[in-house]
Amino acid sequence: MPRRDAHGFELQPIHTRFARHLAIGANVSFFRPHPNSPCVKRHMGDQPWVVAHVQRGANEFDLAVYDFPSHDVSEDTDLASNQWDEAGFGTIMEYADSFKAKILIDVGANVGWYSFAFATEGRTVLAIEPFGPNLDLFNTSFCLNPAQNATIGLMPIGLSSASRRCDLYQRADGKDFGSAVSVCKGMNVTVDPSLIKQGEEETYILDDVLPDEFRTGAKVMRVDIGAHQYHALKGCASLLVTEGERPLAVSTEFSNGPQAGEFLKFMHGMGYSVSAANGEPPHKQPPNVSTILTDLNATIDLIFDRPALREYLSLEKYQVAKPTDPNASANAAKTIRRTMAGLPPERTEEALRKCESAWDGDCDRSKFTGKEGMRPERQKELGAMKDAAREQEYTGQQQQDEEEDEHPTYDAMKQVHDAMQAMGNIASP
Repeated sequence: MPRRDAHGFELQPIHTRFARHLAIGANVSFFRPHPNSPCVKRHMGDQPWVVAHVQRGANEFDLAVYDFPSHDVSEDTDLASNQWDEAGFGTIMEYADSFKAKILIDVGANVGWYSFAFATEGRTVLAIEPFGPNLDLFNTSFCLNPAQNATIGLMPIGLSSASRRCDLYQRADGKDFGSAVSVCKGMNVTVDPSLIKQGEEETYILDDVLPDEFRTGAKVMRVDIGAHQYHALKGCASLLVTEGERPLAVSTEFSNGPQAGEFLKFMHGMGYSVSAANGEPPHKQPPNVSTILTDLNATIDLIFDRPALREYLSLEKYQVAKPTDPNASANAAKTIRRTMAGLPPERTEEALRKCESAWDGDCDRSKFTGKEGMRPERQKELGAMKDAAREQEYTGQQQQDEEEDEHPTYDAMKQVHDAMQAMGNIASP
């Protein structure tokens, strides 16, 4: 029987071969939508698109994706399969399955591959994506999957450690379209001359705008926004250290750069260990770039997680490093139950003192004492960080007030966002 979309309109197959989406573990086939489908009429973008039918075990969904003649993943399934090799998502899905996490915060959601894969398993997603053409396709995918309107929240904003106005640069079409490069005011960045400006974005601090329904509960987090990942995570420092709210695991890309070492130190200070997203044990010592990247020119997927959880996950998945202490497994299970209940793990006084004398003084005492808060020095440091961010936001706003009228590109993007908001599928920033 012919495949039909959610509204009963027949989909025209482009070819008979599957592409394999390695990152989400799914087979993908491509179809052209019926011209009379309401999803075709609803799509507001100018870029060509097709329907990707994604079969992931017992779950399936349809996704609106780009279809450029110069880089047609719907025609070249081998090319498509080679693109989808992100390792980090598989690891955070292991966390979600093992620890019953029901929430994904997907920062840099692009057109929604990972958001819809997570949501079709009966879970909830907060997708954050600022690029207009990606939002067009995401909105069309809501039409293709009406049930996910209730499980995916979409915020059309960028994230950073302060409020900024940023330009979005992109190739005219083809490979990597949708993975826009964001250049914010005050950043000393040289833009690739092959890219053209295709929009603007406003960045926000996630701690300030995170909806309450996504704040509590077991969750995982995926961050894929290039060089801005460190700044986005700095903007959710409170989320990262608050027991009962902090993600079990955070997946990001990582490469050597001016702030690479500072990024690792920051996440370690938030109480996370770091490892490559390939199942290797986490680095429990203070991480540095040379121990993470054997090739300093490489880009890899990293997992930031909590050591006790990774140890438990490794025992469960790989059955390695069998504990000599017969009580070790029971203790690990107790740690997991307390974590899922939003409680701090039980530790001894000796462990607490060791934490407090750690290399960078960023010990979160609540993990040991069960009391809210952390060392006064660390609390003061986080407060200073937020104060500096808000001061920068105020200064940036003053500068914007002195500038001339906004660029026409931003006005057009805003109209797209407003139109999608009117359709009821997108939240205003």
